[in-house]
Amino acid sequence: MKSSEYWKARFEALNERLLNIGEESIPYIEKRYDTAISNIQKEIEVFYRRFAAENDFTYADAKKILDSDERQEFQLALEEYIRMGKENALDQRWMKELENASTIYRMDRLKALQLQMRQQIELLEAEKDKKLHEALGKTYEQGYYHTAYEIQKRVGAGSAFAVLDATKLEKVLSKPWAPDGKNFSKRVWGDDKTNLLYQLETRLTQGMIRGESAEKIIKDVTKVLNTSRVAAKRLILTEGAYFASASRLDAYKAMDVEQYEFVATLDLKTSSLCRSMDGRVFDLSEYQVGLNAPPLHVYCRSTTVPFFDDEFTHGEERAARTENNKLRYVPSSITYNDWYKEYVGR
Repeated sequence: MKSSEYWKARFEALNERLLNIGEESIPYIEKRYDTAISNIQKEIEVFYRRFAAENDFTYADAKKILDSDERQEFQLALEEYIRMGKENALDQRWMKELENASTIYRMDRLKALQLQMRQQIELLEAEKDKKLHEALGKTYEQGYYHTAYEIQKRVGAGSAFAVLDATKLEKVLSKPWAPDGKNFSKRVWGDDKTNLLYQLETRLTQGMIRGESAEKIIKDVTKVLNTSRVAAKRLILTEGAYFASASRLDAYKAMDVEQYEFVATLDLKTSSLCRSMDGRVFDLSEYQVGLNAPPLHVYCRSTTVPFFDDEFTHGEERAARTENNKLRYVPSSITYNDWYKEYVGR
């Protein structure tokens, strides 16, 4: 294999490992969706068993005020929701709503059920945000260090490398990059959750107005949640591709890389857009996600590699600069763990 082909293969393999970090978080998110669906299904079934006479249920029945026993039972549920909210760091706006609900004496049955459903969604969204934050942080950190490792090993010279601290990592994770001007956390807690809650409450209310059975309403609610599940997977993989790209860019800057080459994973799944970009070289100053740097689209698997011209040889200052301009030899056989101990030193 030619040196340039080996170089690209190393970066493609690295990119695949980084994208797999997001992939590996999906089963966890899937289970959280399964739990939410199961709990909401149970709440609707209990609601119908309690208030429907021979499965004959009307919207007027749903709007009846909770009696004293029902209110007392619901109050206990609210106290449990508040406790769980504190343990799971739920949205403070939702916590305030729960506290306000606990002081409302006259509450109708439908409102109580909607609050129960929303609690499940708030828990789901908190789990999604936590897991996504963890996966994307890991993607960026590993991408940053592994990119520096590959470059220093390739050029044969290296210097001590800046350590990523929690402040730097949080700054990267909180930076918006998509056209909507929101970071991934705001998308989880904002549009994603708002749309999901609207769809669920609309389907529930419309079903009761139409006098539909619990089975029909549960089927519709499950469909809404499964649509959200697909969107969550898309968000995880697209954000993962972005942070893999961002980690490379920041490592390139730290290593004084001046140009990069776009590398598409060429197989039957490769988009025509990525195929058209494969092999094109750009100045690092022109690096722009969505235009000439990955991800170019949803589920993008393309990557980049540093582009070194023929004059880029071992030992040049451009390879890896330090404040005192001292470089050390980096053998091509060095393992990542040994490189990390010596050049990152953490």
